[in-house]
Amino acid sequence: MAEQEHVREWTADFGLIFGFNIAEQHARIESALENLHAFIDELLAERRSAPRDDLLNALIAAEEAGELLTDAELRSMVVTLMSAGHGTVQHQLSNAMDAFMAYPQQWRFAPTLTGGRPDPHTARPGDHHPPTFAQVRFLRST
Repeated sequence: MAEQEHVREWTADFGLIFGFNIAEQHARIESALENLHAFIDELLAERRSAPRDDLLNALIAAEEAGELLTDAELRSMVVTLMSAGHGTVQHQLSNAMDAFMAYPQQWRFAPTLTGGRPDPHTARPGDHHPPTFAQVRFLRST
């Protein structure tokens, strides 16, 4: 399994903490968090030895500059960014495709390859209707 696929799986499993059957999923949630922490620890070590110009290195630099971000705080921040960012983008793109399928004439308002912008008076994809829990569960299972 590719690294991306592992991370996606771990963030999805960690997201079970917000479900209704936490007690039943406890071992799965804990395992996901342990795997994410190990992955992030490796990533932090790699970035400290070979910095890049990105958010993670900005957080590391802030820690090293005395901003009091411990490794535990860095791990927590990265888990939050990975979990929140992934789900938000996934659901927004799904909702956009649903809106464009329901209203194909709206494609004309989409940005063009030349950098054009859609008409600001038209509805954004997220305005069509927010995703429901039923849709999210269906999308996760497919």
